[in-house]
Formats: sequence, C-alpha cells, structure tokens
Amino acid sequence: NALFREFRKNMKRTINMSKGQFLTVKPSVDEFIALFGLSIWNDYTSSLSPELSEIASKNRTMIMEELHKLYKGKKVSDYAARLGELLCLLTNEERILDLTHEDIELYRTMNIFNEAY
Repeated sequence: NALFREFRKNMKRTINMSKGQFLTVKPSVDEFIALFGLSIWNDYTSSLSPELSEIASKNRTMIMEELHKLYKGKKVSDYAARLGELLCLLTNEERILDLTHEDIELYRTMNIFNEAY
C-alpha cells in the first residue's frame, strides 16, 4: 500500500535525522541524562499553571547547574560551545518531534489509520 510506504519512509527519515544529530554531537551519558531532564521540563509553559511553570523553570535551572558542575569537575574551562551544541541538539530533537506530530496529523487527515483495518 502506498500509504504505508509513505509512513515508513517518513519514520525512517525521522529516525535517521535524529541518529545523525546524536552521532555528530556524541553526548556523554551525563549529558544525555541532562538532555532528557531538560526535555521533560521543557519550556512549553504557556499552557501550564503558574505553579507548574515555576517548578519546570526551577528544575531546568538545577539541571543546568549540574551540567556546569560536571564540566567544572572535569576541568573544562570553556564549555560554552559544548552547552550550545547540546541545547541545539535538544532544540533539533524537539523540532523532529513536531514534524512527527505533523506527519501523524496528515495521515489522520488522509484516513490512513482507518484504511489499515
């Protein structure tokens, strides 16, 4: 079915884009955990209550402070560029997720999910 081929093609594209970006940046385990935490406590806070928005902001600040301690402990004096790479990776991954959501909505509009059964 052409619809399923398109779906697979787009999923492979998404996975390859994500893998490629991670292979380029090569985050350490600690950096990956920090990225994971930052993605959970993202700053899409417009729909959050003020209390939850404040919690998200505090958690992001704590994660960034831990990253600073990590680099300081490793005696990395100029790590601003590395933080920039990590934050760009996070932003790119969020954009890839947005594209995936757009693809799914397109498939829903095309009635792919109902035609499959």
